[in-house]
Amino acid sequence: MNDFLLDGGDLQIANGDFVIGQSDLQNVELVVRLSPGNLKHEPLAGFGEERLINGNFDAAQRRALQLALEADGYRLRTMRYNDRNLLLEI
Repeated sequence: MNDFLLDGGDLQIANGDFVIGQSDLQNVELVVRLSPGNLKHEPLAGFGEERLINGNFDAAQRRALQLALEADGYRLRTMRYNDRNLLLEI
């Protein structure tokens, strides 16, 4: 998917114009970081990375993340969480 690219949360600009490019990884990162309710126009969108605090990533959280990604159009192949790292393959 192509979309506007971000750089540290800000829009990337090159030669006085917005940068457009492959955005799947960026979109997945946003789904993981955003909590439901953060987006006014999509109040159910997002997973909420704060759920990962203290290393608790149980079956309910795995399912919630899977559903959040599927709602954004991504099919999750594998998911692993270890040593504070969330590894996703879409």
